[in-house]
Amino acid sequence: MKFLKDSIGTQVSKVVSSKRLFSQSCVVSGHMSSSLKDMLKMMERENQSQYDQFRSMLQQQNPMTLEINPNHDLIVKLNAARKVDGEMSKEIAIQLWENAQVNAGVIDDPRSMLKRIERFMDLTLDQSITKSLLGK
Repeated sequence: MKFLKDSIGTQVSKVVSSKRLFSQSCVVSGHMSSSLKDMLKMMERENQSQYDQFRSMLQQQNPMTLEINPNHDLIVKLNAARKVDGEMSKEIAIQLWENAQVNAGVIDDPRSMLKRIERFMDLTLDQSITKSLLGK
């Protein structure tokens, strides 16, 4: 869990193991309501400096927690992979965090994930091509 917290950084207040998750790898809890988020969007358009201050204050008052399912295949494989490829594992941890935010409807701009997803797709295609060349 320390690896996930360190990978995600200050965006998440803590990472905890959850007993309530079965099919999902992780969820975000403790986030702002959608109406408060809409109000922030209006503030952003009107006064950027005031928006930044208010958003920072709200994030401190509403820290987000990442709840993980320790038995989910992705979490189990990520735990094994972090020992072999720390950099890729960190990218996957960040992607899991952003996926959970999308699922909760709290991510500001999901376009931030696109470059990372494209890198994952590129790596997957490279592996597929390599397997076919090796006859596997």
